[in-house]
Amino acid sequence: MGSKSDWDTMRHADETLTEFGIAHECRVMSAHRTPKLAADFSATAADRGVEVIIAGCRRCGPILRASWLHTR
Repeated sequence: MGSKSDWDTMRHADETLTEFGIAHECRVMSAHRTPKLAADFSATAADRGVEVIIAGCRRCGPILRASWLHTR
C-alpha cells in the first residue's frame, strides 16, 4: 500500500488470504517517500519466498511500477 489510508480497500485482500490460510504480509511503503524501501522490497521478494505481490494505490501507480521494475 502506498499509505495507511489505502487499508480500507486493501484489507479485503488480507482477510481473504487469512481465510484461505495463505501466508502473507501487509506493508505500507511509498514509492514517492521511500523509493529505496519499495525497490528493495520488490528486488528481494523472490529470495524471501514471495511469489505474488498485491500492490494498491489510490490515484496513481508509482508503487505498482516500482514493484514491477524491481522483480524478476
